[in-house]
Amino acid sequence: MKAFSNLLLEENEKIMKLIDSTPIMDLAIALKFAECDLQEHFFTNMPAHKKQTLCELMSELEDISQDEANLVQAKILENF
Repeated sequence: MKAFSNLLLEENEKIMKLIDSTPIMDLAIALKFAECDLQEHFFTNMPAHKKQTLCELMSELEDISQDEANLVQAKILENF
C-alpha cells in the first residue's frame, strides 16, 4: 500500500481533486500528524478560506491519536 507521504509526489491537479472529494474533517485528521511539507503541499492547493477552516479544525483535534490519523490516511488513499 502507498504511504500517505507519497502524496507529495502527486501533481497539483490530483491533489486539488483529492481535496475536493474528501470531507474537510477527514483532511484535518489525516494532516494532523503529517509532515509539514505534506501539509504545505495540501495548503497551497486549496482556497484560503478552506485552508483557514482546515487549520482551525486541526488545532481543535486534541483527542485524535496517531493511530486514528493513520486510519483516516489509509481511507483517503483507498479512495484516491
